[in-house]
Amino acid sequence: NQLRSSDIALAMQLSLAAYQIAPTAEAVSSLLNSTAAMPVTRLLGPVGTEMHSVAFSPGAALLATVSGNGSVQLWDVRQPGHPEQFAVHLSVPGAVTSIAFSSDGKILAVGSRTGGVTLWDVSNPRRPALRDRISAGAQAVISTVAFSPDHPMLATGGTDGQIRLWDVTD
Repeated sequence: NQLRSSDIALAMQLSLAAYQIAPTAEAVSSLLNSTAAMPVTRLLGPVGTEMHSVAFSPGAALLATVSGNGSVQLWDVRQPGHPEQFAVHLSVPGAVTSIAFSSDGKILAVGSRTGGVTLWDVSNPRRPALRDRISAGAQAVISTVAFSPDHPMLATGGTDGQIRLWDVTD
């Protein structure tokens, strides 16, 4: 019960294990309390790295994650509690700082410390294809990327204090 505030998934697992070992009134109560909490799914990135950025595609069917080692991973999250990690890890030059999906969910923009943004066609998330690389210059570390909700425009913000707008129509 003490873990419920810090690790919901583990608390649920321990409640179930306690009930299976000894179905006492306390174990039943703990199990019922665990199911009353908001459901949670834990996704694990590469061992020993921290997660730097996450982004949902429109409609929340696809989740992109960036870990501390620069690895960009795609997850199918349509089945709550049963995410599927796609085997593909996108290759991006430099450490990744931010990610964003286009409004139609077909393009993933990946900003990096090298001052560039890599655009990936993720319309088939099992086989993402490199669409383009754009550069904001060697002096700029891309801190954030965002797509316009209704135009094929990408905004980037960098450590050089500049905000750049990119037409990503073609």
